[in-house]
Amino acid sequence: MTLGIDRRHLLAGLLAAPVASRLRAAEADKRYRVAVVATNSPVSEISETSTIPAFPAFLTGLRRLGYVEGKNLTVLRFSAAGNPDRYETVISQAVAEAPDLILSPGLRFALGFKTATKTIPIIAVVSDPLTSGVVSNVARPGGNITGISLDAGLEIWGKRIAFLREIAPTASRVAVVATEALWQGSVGEAIREGLRQNSMTHVGSLLRGPFEPSEYEAVFGTFEQAQAILVDSSPENFVQRKLIVDLIAKRRSPAIYGFRDFVDVGGLMSYGVDFAELYRHAADYANLILNGTPAGDIPIFQGTKFHLVVNLRTAKASGVTLPATILAQADDVVE
Repeated sequence: MTLGIDRRHLLAGLLAAPVASRLRAAEADKRYRVAVVATNSPVSEISETSTIPAFPAFLTGLRRLGYVEGKNLTVLRFSAAGNPDRYETVISQAVAEAPDLILSPGLRFALGFKTATKTIPIIAVVSDPLTSGVVSNVARPGGNITGISLDAGLEIWGKRIAFLREIAPTASRVAVVATEALWQGSVGEAIREGLRQNSMTHVGSLLRGPFEPSEYEAVFGTFEQAQAILVDSSPENFVQRKLIVDLIAKRRSPAIYGFRDFVDVGGLMSYGVDFAELYRHAADYANLILNGTPAGDIPIFQGTKFHLVVNLRTAKASGVTLPATILAQADDVVE
């Protein structure tokens, strides 16, 4: 998914909102109601002090723009508590509150909200909103939906797998830490194609939910034949990133992740955009919507800077030799 020149100009024009719009956002006589949805984090984590970087990035971004909780902002917090069976209930509860906008994580929630409401503006944070069917056009999504793409198109998965091939040149069997829902969609197909192009095959089970530590431990128990591991970019995995990294460390397996946050807690290597940056941008989109811009007129945002980060301490501990080609390409090396 490439950021075309028309889309770039449209986005620049929208974000160049006058100072007056920020002043309107700060008016005390108007209270804005924003629904923030989590897949498996408790609602207590939806805060500016959360250990999940997305929530502080979004909420602090709103405050920077003049939206202060308890004054002119009410944050409605919802969570599926890691249980996919609760998704429909959460969707119904959030829509029933009729907020001014909904921040929705993950594909299942995005598609659910798309079906549940045609009027409440939705900011969907998903891996690939176009091919997954969340929107039909990235420059002008239309309807009541805009969003943030976690990946720069499906080709990024091939790039991640190519990096995995470089650090595990003899590996042919790869375990993928992914949800079944993701695996059955366009992202799963992109991963399977990337594996095929690198003469690799998928082994092991997938996640179904409730995405609790016990399920991750059970799924990792099916990875006996895996020679390398790929971790997808789903919100469920992001929340459980420390557990995933620890489980991989026990296996001493070469692995690659979608976000640097995994490397920061001991992961070997990541390639992707800055997760917090995406949610700060979601706050900018919320500001546009709250000041009257139709969500469907706002282009889907995707990060344009991608970072390869490697952890030398983890490489040494797991017995993985990082080739010079990887170290030369790395934007950051954790020592």
